Amino acid sequence: MYLLFKAMGGEKAIPVGTAYAVWGAIGAIGTVSAGIIIFKEPVTFWRMFFLCTLIISVIGLQVVSSQG
Repeated sequence: MYLLFKAMGGEKAIPVGTAYAVWGAIGAIGTVSAGIIIFKEPVTFWRMFFLCTLIISVIGLQVVSSQG
């Protein structure tokens, strides 16, 4: 929570919506990665496809937020 707070403030502040989306995406990506690595969950095409889509979406939000 502290890092989320720090990301939202300061000179290079990002909007709350973008910060929360990044925060949620980091949690989702970490959870899926842990499931695959630790719990040997299956690595399917669709799982990786949607995980990559999530990562690309967060990058897109960051790019759009930094332009505004």
